[in-house]
Amino acid sequence: MRADARRNRDRLVAIAQEAFAEQGAGASLDDIAKRAGVGPGTLYRHFPTREALQEAAYRDAVEELAERGRALADELPPGPALESWIASLIAHIRDRSALAGALVESMGKQGELFVECHRLLHDTGALIVDAARAAGAVREDVQERDLLWMAHGVAQSAAGEGGDERAARLQQVLLRGLRP
Repeated sequence: MRADARRNRDRLVAIAQEAFAEQGAGASLDDIAKRAGVGPGTLYRHFPTREALQEAAYRDAVEELAERGRALADELPPGPALESWIASLIAHIRDRSALAGALVESMGKQGELFVECHRLLHDTGALIVDAARAAGAVREDVQERDLLWMAHGVAQSAAGEGGDERAARLQQVLLRGLRP
């Protein structure tokens, strides 16, 4: 792919992530193209369907979250790395809930996209949880799968009135419960 085409694709995906988080999976594709500074033709050359753009936006967001987890593991002590990644994970799940729902509806939970993304999140979670467990920063019985399930529950609690405050409170309860 030419450099300018790659920049257009990357900008479209970044703007789509924002638009889907703000407006849900039905965000206007014309608005996404306009916000990215390209015409609709450029959007459709890269992503011939709404689902193709949704899939790219979701996959890139998960890859960014995994990269953030690896960077946190390299830059911070295990306990703070775990806490920071949990906050990022909860925000990721909350902001992409409508997008994930639309993709599950169109391709099913066992589609290649979700299998790859779940593997990536489990691998990143295992890296962070194993380091935190080895450092004594979390309980011995905590597994990455537990972390992903709990983060999902906290993210879901953000829906509705008072949701942000509720999710922040539950995140703190979660963090306290992970400590040995």
